[in-house]
Amino acid sequence: KPMPITGYDAKAIEEYYDARPLQVGWRLNSLGLPLLAWYGRLLMDKAAGVSDKPSVQRQRGKELRQAFVRSKSVALIKSGQALSLRPDLIRNQV
Repeated sequence: KPMPITGYDAKAIEEYYDARPLQVGWRLNSLGLPLLAWYGRLLMDKAAGVSDKPSVQRQRGKELRQAFVRSKSVALIKSGQALSLRPDLIRNQV
């Protein structure tokens, strides 16, 4: 049953999600685990000395985009907003 939208009530939101720990855990893991795996590959690229190669950067960018899209979360929207405000976060034009 979806939470009714009646305005912002922090206590009601807390109670709603406190009663659904499995749902919250599933949502956190649906984005958290893919991002952790992506970050691990990023660290391996750096250790192997290939992190500056454009082909590797394109591949990691593709993987990051796919992780956000597959998660079906607001993280995709929020990351787009952050990048629109801070284009300097992306080193190369990938």
